[in-house]
Amino acid sequence: MVLNKQLTNLGARNKQHSESCSTQASPASARLRFLDLFSGIGGFKIALERAGFKSIGFCDNDEYANKLYRAYFKNDKELFYDDIRKINTSELPDFDILCAGFPCQSFSIAGKRRGFEDTRGTMFFEVARILKDKRPKYFILENVKGLLNHDGGKTFQTILKVLSDIGYSVQWQLLNSKFFGVPQNRERVYIVGCYGKECTGKIFPLSGSNSENYSEVRIKQIPPTIGNSQGNRVYFTDGLSTCLTSNGGGQGGKTGLYFINKPRFDKYKQSDIVETLKVAGDTPLMKVRNGTKKGFDEACIGDGINLAYPQSKTRRGRVGKGCSQTLDTNCNMGTIDDYRIRRLTPLECFRLQGFPDEMVKVARDIGLADCRLYKMAGNAITVNVAEAVARKIADCEQRAEGLEKSKTADPFNASNQAAEVENGST
Repeated sequence: MVLNKQLTNLGARNKQHSESCSTQASPASARLRFLDLFSGIGGFKIALERAGFKSIGFCDNDEYANKLYRAYFKNDKELFYDDIRKINTSELPDFDILCAGFPCQSFSIAGKRRGFEDTRGTMFFEVARILKDKRPKYFILENVKGLLNHDGGKTFQTILKVLSDIGYSVQWQLLNSKFFGVPQNRERVYIVGCYGKECTGKIFPLSGSNSENYSEVRIKQIPPTIGNSQGNRVYFTDGLSTCLTSNGGGQGGKTGLYFINKPRFDKYKQSDIVETLKVAGDTPLMKVRNGTKKGFDEACIGDGINLAYPQSKTRRGRVGKGCSQTLDTNCNMGTIDDYRIRRLTPLECFRLQGFPDEMVKVARDIGLADCRLYKMAGNAITVNVAEAVARKIADCEQRAEGLEKSKTADPFNASNQAAEVENGST
């Protein structure tokens, strides 16, 4: 399915998913409260509340993000801090889950990667300070993929050691948003910790599903070739490929041919940023310069295109086939729409991060400019991914509660269940 169509349907799908989330939380999850650090526009808040948890407060120093947060959620009972360094833990109420998408610029390959030498990189130690003083049962941390290999992996090793020394059992996994119901190729590392030995079962590995994104993609055979022998069938390229064999042989092999509308031009002018190729009746292709040996990527209608540094000959991965590449704070993402390249709108960017359309409407009502909305979307977590992680924690809590009840009623049976849980998690 092309990106344009997915973006159009995504708003309704996000709304439907939000409305379908149970408002009756399980007794186990309903008792857990969370604190949202580096909250931005409330991605973690939406995700964790869908899983049944309750917020006690949030912290962020972006005045525009805070303005939208307050206008959209309309909850004056939450605690608010504008600087994590000023949080006095002795005055902070107890809570059960700490969630934080701590600043990623110092670890991202898009920045200078100064790590802990950058003030923003040291914000992790403020998170660790609060964890050490308050000892919530769980934490959920999110950051860029570059955190894993920064300084040869030493930075990530330091983070895991600090968390372990506090007393947490730590799990982590690299998750891509495109497998969680949004057509955006966005890889982020999620780190989850459970204090002591109280955690029942594992949070990771967590697998998403891209079936919602590509529900209409299937093998499509050109009608005149239906009924032909396998090697003589011809398929359209906008569906799934048939199973390829290593020794098919012949012109069509055992898998058949693929119908490709290939333009009759392939000359690429270095002076052109993007060249549109179209011959009567042919599907348009746009050649987008990149740093590969070939020198360009081919983009079709509905593909996502990274618009940053269009003259660069070193950047790679500029074209996303039917999906957006990772959103950044400047929204350098575009798409091919009706034979032209256009920039994604703020509404589309919010949709790609799993936020409801209503939030953009509220942002318009309070007078926030597009540049502010692009930055907010680029800084945000993908709600769908965080929600999947939160639901795994809720499942663990519910399982733990069931074991506790069984232990009270029948200690022998409870020990058997605990052994089954342990065996199932290994």
